[in-house]
Amino acid sequence: MTSSVGRVRVRLRIAERDAAHARTLQATVEQHLLRGVLDALEAAIHARLGPEAIVRVRRLPLRWQLGHLELGDGAIHRQLGTELAEGLLAEASPALPPAGASAERRAAARELRPAAAASIVAFVDDAHAIAVALAERGEGSEAAFYHPARTVPDLWRLVVEGGPARIAVVSELLRGYGATAALAGAAVGTLDPRAARMPVVATTFAAATAQTATCGEAAVTVADTDATISAAVTVTDSLTRGRVEVDTDAATATRIGGAFFLLGRVMELELAEHLWCAGIAEGDHVARALALLVPPEHTADPALAMIADAADFAIAPAPELTA
Repeated sequence: MTSSVGRVRVRLRIAERDAAHARTLQATVEQHLLRGVLDALEAAIHARLGPEAIVRVRRLPLRWQLGHLELGDGAIHRQLGTELAEGLLAEASPALPPAGASAERRAAARELRPAAAASIVAFVDDAHAIAVALAERGEGSEAAFYHPARTVPDLWRLVVEGGPARIAVVSELLRGYGATAALAGAAVGTLDPRAARMPVVATTFAAATAQTATCGEAAVTVADTDATISAAVTVTDSLTRGRVEVDTDAATATRIGGAFFLLGRVMELELAEHLWCAGIAEGDHVARALALLVPPEHTADPALAMIADAADFAIAPAPELTA
C-alpha cells in the first residue's frame, strides 16, 4: 500500500521573532512533519483495513498548531497520522470491514458503491475500485477523482493486466451492480474521438470485454492547514464520448499481438491525431511504422491490415511529404 499526494500546499505561521528561521522551519515541515504524518497515516490504514484496501480523498483541510520541537518529533507525527486515519475512515464511503474479515464480508463490501457526494471513498481492493469506475462510466458519468484511470480503455487495460482472477471478479461485480452496458460495451464505448477513426483500437478493448464474459494503495490526499500542511487534488476531466460498434464475436489470428499495446502510446502522444490533421491516413501510416518493428516475415500479418483498416494493406513506399 503506497500513499500518493497530488498536490501539497504549505502555509506556515510563525512568530515575528522567528522570522529569520522561516526557511529552516519550512524545510522541517516539508521533509519531516509531512512525511512522518503520511507514513503513520498509511500504517494506520494498513493495520485497520489490510494492505489491499484503497482510500482516496478529494480534498482534506487540516490545521495544526505545533511548537518548534514538535515539528520534528516522530511521536507527534505518529499521533497525528493515526488520528487522521481514524477521521478519514469514519467518513469514508462505503464503510469497509476490518483487516482479517471473512471472505464473505469482503465480498459483500465489494458490492457497495460510494455515495454520490462522497469526498472520501474506500475500496476493498483494485478490482472493487475498477468495477465501480466502469459501472459509473457505463452509466454516463464522467471520470471521478477516485477512478483508478480517467478513460474507459485504460480501465479495461487495468482489468486485463490483473489476469484471470481480476477479470472474473470485475465481471461478476459489474453483473451484481446491474451494469450490463458497462460489461458488454464499456470497453468500446466512451472512446476518445481518435479511437473512432482507428477501429482496431476499439477492437482491442472489445477483446477485453469478450475475455471478461468468458471468465467466469492507499491514495491519500492531505489538504489545507493554517500552520503546516495543505494538500489538495482536484481532478477535472472533460471527456468526449463516442461509440464504436464492434463485432466482438469476430477473431483474427496474429503473431504480432504486441503491436496493439503500442497503439496506447500512439494515442497518448497524439501521433495519429497529427497525421489526421495533416490530411494523412493515420491508420495506414501507423501500420507502416509498426511494420518496421517486426521481422520481415510478419509484415503481411493481418494485424497490420486491421490497424490500417484496409483488407488489402501491403507494405509499399510511403509518399513523400513536403512542407
